Amino acid sequence: MTDQRREAPRERGPLWSKLTAPISLRRLATRLLLLAISSSVSVAAGELVLRSSASRNTTIRMVCGGPGTVAESYDRIAYLPLLLSTVRIPAAPLQSWNGFVLNSKGFRTPEYRPAKRPGTLRMVVVGDSFAFDSGTVPYPLHFLTLMEAELSRALGRPVEIVNLGVPSCGPALQKRVLALEGLRLQPDLVLWTFFVGNDFTDPLAPRRETARASSGCSLCSLRLIEFFRELRNVEFREPADLGGGGPGTYHGDPAQYDPDLPTFARRRFLEIQAARMGIYDQRRFPERAWKALESVLAEGETLCRRAPVPLVVVVIPDENQINPQLRAEVLAELGRREADYDFDLPQQKVRDACDRYGWSCLDLLQAFRSGGDGLYTLQDTHWSAKGNRLAADVISRYLTRSGLLVGGSST
Repeated sequence: MTDQRREAPRERGPLWSKLTAPISLRRLATRLLLLAISSSVSVAAGELVLRSSASRNTTIRMVCGGPGTVAESYDRIAYLPLLLSTVRIPAAPLQSWNGFVLNSKGFRTPEYRPAKRPGTLRMVVVGDSFAFDSGTVPYPLHFLTLMEAELSRALGRPVEIVNLGVPSCGPALQKRVLALEGLRLQPDLVLWTFFVGNDFTDPLAPRRETARASSGCSLCSLRLIEFFRELRNVEFREPADLGGGGPGTYHGDPAQYDPDLPTFARRRFLEIQAARMGIYDQRRFPERAWKALESVLAEGETLCRRAPVPLVVVVIPDENQINPQLRAEVLAELGRREADYDFDLPQQKVRDACDRYGWSCLDLLQAFRSGGDGLYTLQDTHWSAKGNRLAADVISRYLTRSGLLVGGSST
């Protein structure tokens, strides 16, 4: 008969007895309360540390800062990559963007050197997504690419256009790009593109902060969490993904561009356009934002005057202003009449400021109103290839006739 031995139970210590002992509801509630208090104290301490750091550190302030801190933060940023990282959709260096490999600084323009080539006229352009890529328009069909060839032909000498446009940004950031990068390139002319559709309403705040403000979030810690969540959604490409081209080169196929392929669903597009109608309403016009924007433009003009280099402000119309069918749909959506609005009001504000300060200003509104259909990509907020061609023709003709691009600084 086999001798079967039973293993004696292991001795359990006093800690095990405490952990497995029944816990009364009162003791459980006390422990949960202490846990909640300690967690709240930790969060409060972390919030105090973040707020204290934000008062001294520009990077943290850009992520956590509230209204009124952004313009000051832009002006205190002295490092171009940090400035460009503050936009909602940062364009990373060497990223392939609709067939174009962004240059080593993250701009959709060929590689450039601080010094111009002898005999070349150099134009620096600052602006938002219209300057950057006009939505989905291929690089060879973009108005700045077309202008470079047209102006070289008309002036009888090489013209180099350095495109420092940044997507998803407002005029305050554009002014800082001009200060940090544009003017150090010793341009013969600065072209500042201003889009009335959104530059009136967000001149000081990057879109990421505007979204945070609208959600009512005031805790730096929650804003920091949201920042990292957004960062996860940004696609950064390594140099191995260049698609066959080097930095600042185009390797796409313009034939694949289809202006009739909608960017947004119709409902979403109408919502975007309806949200912009306040800039045409005398009673709802964002005067406070316009005064801030006017100040930003004045500071940019002062930078150019001190350089010295001529500055031209190009005013880009919204599709609401030139497309009667779209305008009728938006008005029906809002339950308003066309007589309730002045669709020339935004341009009039900019022209008056330019006249008052003596700035050179080119308003494209009338040219686009008489330019026919199909000037904007379907259900998009940007020009189509046809709209880019029209803009290139009008701006090139203006610069040629005005004599502003003459290369007085160097040859």
